[in-house]
Amino acid sequence: MSACESEGEAQMFADCDQKTVKQTAAKPMSSKKKQDFQALASDRQLAIVFSSMIQVSEAFDYGIGNPEYFVRISMTEEEADIAKENLESIKLENKSLKKQNSEAVALLQKNA
Repeated sequence: MSACESEGEAQMFADCDQKTVKQTAAKPMSSKKKQDFQALASDRQLAIVFSSMIQVSEAFDYGIGNPEYFVRISMTEEEADIAKENLESIKLENKSLKKQNSEAVALLQKNA
């Protein structure tokens, strides 16, 4: 936790994270929904499957701390600059963490 985050902010982020995980949890299809899905055209079925795969991938990336999760097309320039400054200000001693930090900075520069 950085010095600028209060315990309230940290709790808010933790609550948000729990909500994200709950929303992305897989739920089995009922037989009615399965029949409805099978009645769709194959291209629509494929689109639904890809959409589900993207959601699962995002949840996994978030869970493992993948920096790509945090870099979104929807980020404003100001948000990207703030994230870049935060990443550049981090002094890391662990080589693997330095590599992840450089990857995150590179992603931000690519998307900025």
